Amino acid sequence: MVGVVAFADVMERRTFGALGFITVGALFLIYYWWRSGKAEVRAYEKGIVYITKGSVRVLRWADINEVYQRSVRWRIAFVPIRTVHRYILSTTHGRVLLDGSIQNVRDLGQYVQERMLATKMPLAIEAHNAGKVLRFGKLALQRQNGIWHGKSFIRWQDVKSVDVEHGYIRIRKYGKWFAWAKVSVAFVPNYLMFLALVRRPQAFLVS
Repeated sequence: MVGVVAFADVMERRTFGALGFITVGALFLIYYWWRSGKAEVRAYEKGIVYITKGSVRVLRWADINEVYQRSVRWRIAFVPIRTVHRYILSTTHGRVLLDGSIQNVRDLGQYVQERMLATKMPLAIEAHNAGKVLRFGKLALQRQNGIWHGKSFIRWQDVKSVDVEHGYIRIRKYGKWFAWAKVSVAFVPNYLMFLALVRRPQAFLVS
């Protein structure tokens, strides 16, 4: 498979040189893609390798601070014909764009988000338990109080549900017909982390 390693075999236990998590065989593939000039991404257990003409960037999961996801469904006469997926990774070394030029970009984007979540979630829970305000773009939350959407605020006991519908995070309030807040996933960095925290806040409370 060109572009993305089959995720069932994302990592061999051998290491090589300063890159740490890349096998000897993978280095030959990286050199091939580097010479070809095509943008390619290889996913491994400990991170990804982003390859373009003249550049090889190694990113560990810990290097990725934020992931933005945007999916656009194209229609003709209201009939869906294709969905375009785009992911922006904000890292300690700058931004990386994963788009339709990369094969299986949707699978890759989901894998990146899941691995980043597994890496960053313990720190988020620690900050949440400490009462810190955690910010996710236009949204923010705090354990003792609730959720902010810009300057608007809702307490935990007033939150009826938090769901993702048609690319939007909808926060519903008891006693209200319309959503209290509706925010595009594209503008919520690490939205999977946000959902994990708001959907099960009791799981992160300190007894």
